[in-house]
Amino acid sequence: CLNQCKIVIQQTIPALVSFLKKNNMDTDSFEISTMAYRQYNAPADAILEYCSFTSNENELTNFIHSVDADYGWGAEAVEVAFKQLNRQKKKPNIVILMADAPAHSKQEMKRKRQRRGDQYWNDARDGLFTDLDWKEELDIFMKENVDTNIFCFYLTDFAKDNFNEIAKIGNGKSIYLDVNDQDKSIALLQGALSETILMKMNNGNMEYVKQFRKENRNIPTFL
Repeated sequence: CLNQCKIVIQQTIPALVSFLKKNNMDTDSFEISTMAYRQYNAPADAILEYCSFTSNENELTNFIHSVDADYGWGAEAVEVAFKQLNRQKKKPNIVILMADAPAHSKQEMKRKRQRRGDQYWNDARDGLFTDLDWKEELDIFMKENVDTNIFCFYLTDFAKDNFNEIAKIGNGKSIYLDVNDQDKSIALLQGALSETILMKMNNGNMEYVKQFRKENRNIPTFL
């Protein structure tokens, strides 16, 4: 699924940038950070990779294309992404989660950490990899960022229930994304990314969103 995801993400951002330019809005008025998480069979430098917040479309595209699918091992270490969000100073007001596997349970996380050992993870990357699971990390994040919304796109039924739960906690929504239908998935993500960012840019007012919809009738509405 990764190659399809890369294509979809790469073609999602230009729709928003085009709208902003056409309406004389600052294309630097929003920034996007992208993360890729894996599993505990990956080394500490590979289990989490990310591109810091930027409004540079080329930086985002280059990072996305640099990510390879590796270290598959069933349910995934979604919690490491939330750990990073909780650690970093700059927080997102929108989180979009897209994957084909759910977060694992705390019991499964503990078991998989044993492959390299708790000491290895406790010492790695300045103590980033604590033993808190995805829900504990997410609860911390949402308590400190109450205005943030989390939108989940599950690529398989395997991730559906978990992503529904994450979206509910994150005051967002969870939707199936069929990356094999490239045109449909690109349009869906274009609508999701553009509408959520435009709403946040306008402090919850839907005026920008309505204008975007009027100019992009081929893109499905999301909010």
